[in-house]
Amino acid sequence: MKNYKQFIAGVIVGGVLLSGGNVLANNTSLPSITNWVKYKINGEAKALPSGYTTLNYEGHTYVPTRFIAEQLGADVEWDDQTKTVTIDKPVDNINKEVDDQENTCDKSEDPSKQDSTKYEKLPVSKTINGVRVEVYSVEDDPNYTKLYVIVKNTNENLVQLDQGTASFQSELDTYANKDIRGGVLYWKDTTWFKDIDEDQDAKGYIMLPPIPEDERQGKFTVEVFENGSTQKVMNYEFDIKW
Repeated sequence: MKNYKQFIAGVIVGGVLLSGGNVLANNTSLPSITNWVKYKINGEAKALPSGYTTLNYEGHTYVPTRFIAEQLGADVEWDDQTKTVTIDKPVDNINKEVDDQENTCDKSEDPSKQDSTKYEKLPVSKTINGVRVEVYSVEDDPNYTKLYVIVKNTNENLVQLDQGTASFQSELDTYANKDIRGGVLYWKDTTWFKDIDEDQDAKGYIMLPPIPEDERQGKFTVEVFENGSTQKVMNYEFDIKW
């Protein structure tokens, strides 16, 4: 059933639109036909059909109700018993349904809310200040997730990988090396306790808590620092999936 907005126009069949009183003022006290009035409805010029009249009376312009209402998409009825014009304007149900769907739409379906990050399969690598970090493989176990890493140093300064800073951020949770303690042997790789000299590389693993199969897409981060007077820290981030 259509929803309607109902308007009662009273007993004057012609309808009334008030214009500037001084613009169309008439010196006579009798209504006069103003056939020079033009109509533009929703930006489109409309000719007044035969049998319809525009009147001017005491500074007011009177326009035909049926013509105007029907041009605006309304239904017009005349009740001869009550001398009443009834105008029913249908509500645009289609637009209303679309608006309702947009209002109740899940945010995950909104393109502006979707994750636009491009995740890469292993191996992945990144070089900062002459220090290259490559994540080349992963091992999943019920008790842990193990990422295999190579660090290549072409910097003149000694560097170390700080496995304690390593973490993996999925859409649902964060899995950090510091949280894996207890129940897991060798959760720290001794490879990363040693300096990596210039033109040397080191190969080892980084252990994280077990990552569920449906969360194996996200951001892996780890830090490498220069083990010298500057103690410069380099932060490596990888958007990965496996």
